[in-house]
Amino acid sequence: MEQIKRTMKLPFLPVQSAENFGEQPAVITPERHFSFNELLGIIQTAATALEKAGLHPGDRLAIEAQSTIEVIALFWAAIAGKISVALMSPRLPDQTFTELLQYLNCSIAYINSERTLHSGVHKLYWPPEARAGEHVNPFLPQSVNEEQPATIIFTSGSTGKPRAVLHAYRNHYYSALGSNQNIPLQPGDRYMLSLPLFHVAGIAILFRTMLAAASLVLPDKNSSLAENIICFKPTHLSLVAAQLSDLLNNPQVPPSLTGVKTILMGGSAMPQSLLQKAFARGWPLVVSYGSTEMSSQITATAPGAPFEDWQTSGRLLPYRELKISGSGEILVRGKTLFPGYLNGDKIQVKLTSNGWFATGDLGLLDAQGRLTVKGRKDRMFISGGENIYPEEIERALEQLPSVSRAVVVAVPHTRFGQRPVAFVQTAEIHDFDEAALKKALRNVLPGFKIPMRIFDWPKDAPSGMKVDLQWFGAKAADLVEKEEG
Repeated sequence: MEQIKRTMKLPFLPVQSAENFGEQPAVITPERHFSFNELLGIIQTAATALEKAGLHPGDRLAIEAQSTIEVIALFWAAIAGKISVALMSPRLPDQTFTELLQYLNCSIAYINSERTLHSGVHKLYWPPEARAGEHVNPFLPQSVNEEQPATIIFTSGSTGKPRAVLHAYRNHYYSALGSNQNIPLQPGDRYMLSLPLFHVAGIAILFRTMLAAASLVLPDKNSSLAENIICFKPTHLSLVAAQLSDLLNNPQVPPSLTGVKTILMGGSAMPQSLLQKAFARGWPLVVSYGSTEMSSQITATAPGAPFEDWQTSGRLLPYRELKISGSGEILVRGKTLFPGYLNGDKIQVKLTSNGWFATGDLGLLDAQGRLTVKGRKDRMFISGGENIYPEEIERALEQLPSVSRAVVVAVPHTRFGQRPVAFVQTAEIHDFDEAALKKALRNVLPGFKIPMRIFDWPKDAPSGMKVDLQWFGAKAADLVEKEEG
């Protein structure tokens, strides 16, 4: 007899939060506070706009992912209408923006900028006067099919061509549920949206706050991170290493960060110098390891963990599974694992026979169950017959007092095939000194791992949550070639 697969339902979080905490602040903007009831009204208005645009269940909507109340409402309205949301970077050129939408067979986009949309892609019209959510009452569901396609995010990791990562509703839901079990979050707390919505870490903040009925803080785009923290007094932050470095070195920021309960760190390996400085100040860091494919965090340290734990990526969070393969690769699965990559209307994903997904990261688990991430498989290169892992050299550089950040890439070499080249950001009060850096490295690394050249951090280096390794690789090759003349 054929077995019938039962579909699970999960709460549609905006309705759940409005029913239980209707007058509590749901979203805080530079202009005003929106209660959960008010937000639900704006979501209803957005749902009406989607209906008028001719969007139906199964369709896709592209949203230029600015941190605005309209974008938040459209996001939840699309999920309510069973419409997948492709969250797009505002920094994309018009042509690339349109090409990616065509790749997704997506013909409607909501944009906040003066962007020019090419033929075949139409702008979603949402009149400002409808923003208050008055005189509309479209149906919003109490629950959502857990397997319902919810979001599409373009990611290329550290290198390579962008891939369209599809997430189901349950992926984000259980990611938030497991995170909130590790990091307490409750009504009245303020979680600042300090990471972009076109990254999975930004979407994760939407789900965590809505699940816990905490307030989502939309920062002032014309102010710095430090200024927004001083103004809005958030209790929770999610940051990457560059943001933490800026805060630690900003005299405007109070050393004690009074009122901040948790700073969740992600995005890449954390420089030791930053961890030491934050620990000395008593800042409440939670160090994590995650991926877009696993809907944000996979492992994390516990709040209040000792510094020894901060030097790892913590322990496995609920609703995730992790193991290390025989070759040392991190394998994952669980309720947060994505359905796959989109290729037009096809979903593609490569799993083992037991459902494990290979992350491409190398790592190890200690006796306490803490994960240490060693680096990317695809970043390893061979120099004179020796395997070199750039992350090992980066960690050695970042443990030096004079270095706040390091990137190591490979450049071609006539004798050894490839050699490492490094770029470093020097910590405050320190001057860049290549010879001194190389001398310090010789105390902790064998000679073949010492970078051929160490350059000061380029002023034109791109910013972002992840280091653009292709850019640094090209920059290194160009600098070395010019020197060799």
